[in-house]
Amino acid sequence: MFVVPLGLAVAMTMFMAMGGCGKSGSSGKKKPLPRPVETRTAKGPVTMLVRADRCEARVAEPIELKLEVRSANGVDVTLPDAKDKTLGPFEIADMRDLPDMPSPDGKGRIWTRIYTLVSLRGGELTIPAMTVKFTDRRKSAKGICAEISSKPIDLKIVSVLKGKADPAKFRDIKPPVELPPQPSYFWVWLTTGGVIVLLLGWVAVRLILRARKQRVLRADRWALSRLARLGELIEAGQIELFYIKLSDIVRQYIERRFRIHAPKQTTREFLAMAQEHPRVAKYRDDIGQCLQAADMVKFARYRPDRGQSDEAMEKARRFIIASAARQNEPEKREVGQ
Repeated sequence: MFVVPLGLAVAMTMFMAMGGCGKSGSSGKKKPLPRPVETRTAKGPVTMLVRADRCEARVAEPIELKLEVRSANGVDVTLPDAKDKTLGPFEIADMRDLPDMPSPDGKGRIWTRIYTLVSLRGGELTIPAMTVKFTDRRKSAKGICAEISSKPIDLKIVSVLKGKADPAKFRDIKPPVELPPQPSYFWVWLTTGGVIVLLLGWVAVRLILRARKQRVLRADRWALSRLARLGELIEAGQIELFYIKLSDIVRQYIERRFRIHAPKQTTREFLAMAQEHPRVAKYRDDIGQCLQAADMVKFARYRPDRGQSDEAMEKARRFIIASAARQNEPEKREVGQ
């Protein structure tokens, strides 16, 4: 892999930038293409052609140099050393060898190498002679080794700088320039941050209050809708399942409505805890009768009649409606305080 030096790469980049930004002539005429220059040398079964794609170039402008060697069949050719980084006064920016190919007449082969040359100084410069070694392995030549050299090629490299700079003359050093102080946005950011924090806090409080209100509303609506479906169990004679579900509805309503969480407590323990809540204590008797009747059915195999079942469901319904209607009254005491 051929590596291009850093300075050479920068120079080539600057050249391409200047070339791309150049103004076209006012007459609209196209700039004539550069005239190529070449030399041709022959020695025995080998012919050597060296061709530059232009005879004049600007500083850092790439020049393509083509080395082509033609030989007869049975003649081996060795091109110049590929490790060279320079070719006379020119830097080798790139170099590539093409695969050797048969000649069009089929009587020989063609070896080709293409250089990309760059010069960082102007003036009349010369591409030096290039030497190629070859070995003639034909029977008539008996392995003769020889060399062939090209003729030098003169090129004109033009500088893009106008006039001559005097390195002994320097401009005076300018005094330091004071930059204006950067404006401080501390109080702006502080005020904005405070407003954002207050706004987020207000939104959070509103969401919490709305969630609590919706939770209360969902509790009584949920319980009443469940109670409405219990009548089907009474009609079907499933009394035990009716009281089990009635007990669960009342318990879950109290837990959700008044945030009394005691799913594993007995009826007596549950009523004792509910008694501490001022809104539940008023309905303790009705609640107790519903839950105790459910316990009698579940554990003592008690079988109440249709009227007792309807009464139990009606007491539960009245409790739910009454406690939900009083939800906006201020509480005097919270559970657990």
